[in-house]
Amino acid sequence: MILLALSYGAETSIQSPKKGLVVPYWPNHKCGDFENFETISWWYNYHTHPDPRQCNNNRYKWWCVCKDGDKSECFPKNKILDYVPMVQGAPGKGNHPTWNEPKADDEFQFLLGFNEPNQADQSDLTPEEAAIEWMAVQLQYPSKTLVGPAIAAAEMKWFDRFWAKCQELGCRIDHLAVHMYDGDTEKIMARLD
Repeated sequence: MILLALSYGAETSIQSPKKGLVVPYWPNHKCGDFENFETISWWYNYHTHPDPRQCNNNRYKWWCVCKDGDKSECFPKNKILDYVPMVQGAPGKGNHPTWNEPKADDEFQFLLGFNEPNQADQSDLTPEEAAIEWMAVQLQYPSKTLVGPAIAAAEMKWFDRFWAKCQELGCRIDHLAVHMYDGDTEKIMARLD
């Protein structure tokens, strides 16, 4: 599991809407992982549905490893945690070109968009392609709060081109997302600034 947000001055017993987890389809998830992160309030899994067995012809099985070696399902037991669906990329592009995801349910308020489109080994979209595809997402989900695309390393040259095309097309982005892999908080904040 990967913690996906920074929180400054948060008490350990308070859930933060700024903190969430990604649960990947590869075997990094362990029984009890959700219970070990008391301050998170949401999670996602690169899919439009919390149970990926319902997506992509059961190609990606949802499972985790428990202490006794048993492989089982590990959804969060805490009902306070929100699931946030993600449109991982554009059909026919990137590292999962054949994913055929169902539409995200109306019950979910937020929608994450495009996982690292500036990376060849992820959703792999040019800024202009991403803007055009973002418009399709926006039209499909007009009432959702749209977050993203989540660019890797806060690569602003890519984002500036994306945003220029978006302004031309009329894109709506409610929140920005970036993925950064440096554990130095000061460096991360300086980069974001």
